[in-house]
Amino acid sequence: MQLGLEKHQVALECARAKLAALFPTHFALEPHYLYDAATGRVRFVPPELVTEWLRDGLFHLLLGALVPDVVLHASGEPSRVQAVFDFKFPCPSGNPLQWGQHPHHGAPQGELYEQALGIKRARLVAPGYGVQ
Repeated sequence: MQLGLEKHQVALECARAKLAALFPTHFALEPHYLYDAATGRVRFVPPELVTEWLRDGLFHLLLGALVPDVVLHASGEPSRVQAVFDFKFPCPSGNPLQWGQHPHHGAPQGELYEQALGIKRARLVAPGYGVQ
């Protein structure tokens, strides 16, 4: 599990470096979106606010948040999502590549990203599998 977390951090840093060079105002890493499935409402939570809530122990304010790994969006507008990518590191290799269930919403992450963020298809990214 620790190895998976370390791989995830390396992948995020690689994505940050590449995307910052190409599209500096068009991406977000691990953005937080509060999603109310009953109403379909989605609210982007700015990273500074996420940091503040976590620092102050207000974890409950992020309950049910959707947190994809990489979001491509309109310039400077993380609420206008254009594409979503999530890194997966299946262990052991050879296991099927699949979306995990969101612990709060009880649905596959990919489906939630598509419904909440209004994109056609959320994509999985994994070594040995590429972009799915």
